[in-house]
Amino acid sequence: MPEIKVKWFNVKTGKAETAVIAAQKIKVVENPAYKDIDTKPEETEPQQISANETKAMEMAEKNQPQNNMPTAQNSYLWLAASFIFGMVLSYLLFAKRGEKKDEGKTLNKIRKNLKNNDYRRLRDNLIKWGNENFPNFATANLNDLALLVGEESFAEQMQILNRILYVDAKETPNSEVIIQGLKNRLQQKKSASKEAEPLPKLYD
Repeated sequence: MPEIKVKWFNVKTGKAETAVIAAQKIKVVENPAYKDIDTKPEETEPQQISANETKAMEMAEKNQPQNNMPTAQNSYLWLAASFIFGMVLSYLLFAKRGEKKDEGKTLNKIRKNLKNNDYRRLRDNLIKWGNENFPNFATANLNDLALLVGEESFAEQMQILNRILYVDAKETPNSEVIIQGLKNRLQQKKSASKEAEPLPKLYD
C-alpha cells in the first residue's frame, strides 16, 4: 500500500508540516492448516454430461463475479483513515485558534463572579479556565486547579471557596490573590513556550 501524506499547519511552530502514514507491504503466505489435508480428488466413474449441462456450466463460470473484495476493502479503509486523519488535524487547528480568541473571556467571567459573590458559577468558571488553558491536565475540581497553579496563597483561596460552597462557611475569598494566581500561571505557560521554540520569531 502506498504512503499517504497530509499537509497541515502547526500553530505551535508556525510552520506548515506534513503528516505521513508510511507505506506498508502485505505478504501473503500459505495457510499451514491445509498442508495435512489430502487435496487429491476422489476417483469416480466418468459420467456423461449432456450438451445443455456443459453450456450451463460455461455460462455460470462466465457470470461468476471475480473476488476483488479484499483489495477494494483495503483501498476504502485507507481512504477512510486519511479522511479521518485530516478531520482530526483540522479540528485541532481550529480548536487552538478558538482557544486563543477566547483566552481572556473566562477570566472576565471569573472577575464578574467574584464581584457578585456568585460562588457556584465562580467554581465552574475556574474549572473551565483550567481545562481551556491546560487541556492536558484535566482539571476536575478546585483542588486540581490549586495543584495546577502551584501557589500556596492560591491554594488557600480554593480551600476557602470549598468551605463556602460545601460547609456554608461565612468567609470571603480574596479576589486579587485568585486573579493574580491565574495570571501568574498563564505567564509561566507563555515563558515555557518561548523557551521551547528552536528559533526566535522574525516578527512580534
